[in-house]
Amino acid sequence: MSKYLFITILFFSVGCNSPKKKSADIISPDKMKLVFWDYLRANEYAFEIIKKDTTQNDTTLNLHLQNLIFNHYKISRETFYKSYAYYTNNSNLLVPILDSMIAKHENTRVDFDPALYLKD
Repeated sequence: MSKYLFITILFFSVGCNSPKKKSADIISPDKMKLVFWDYLRANEYAFEIIKKDTTQNDTTLNLHLQNLIFNHYKISRETFYKSYAYYTNNSNLLVPILDSMIAKHENTRVDFDPALYLKD
């Protein structure tokens, strides 16, 4: 995953909204880093599969991979998207998450392996 993807996400998702109160079902920043990183890798994996096998349905594959990730981290789809919306509306919280993800994975290429999420 290139750092340009993260920079693009950062610019499109950072808003100037005032901070909102964090509810109890918002994923912690440390956990969000892990979930969001896997979520992005799964999207890239699905894109690569679809490029090679056009008989695959991209939406179905993406939903399947997301469900594997959400089950692995024991969160719901709703919790993830609510957390994602919260962090994108609070750029002061999102920027450190993205910076940390970039720093940790900038020089590594780790392919997504759906089988890792089936072991739970």
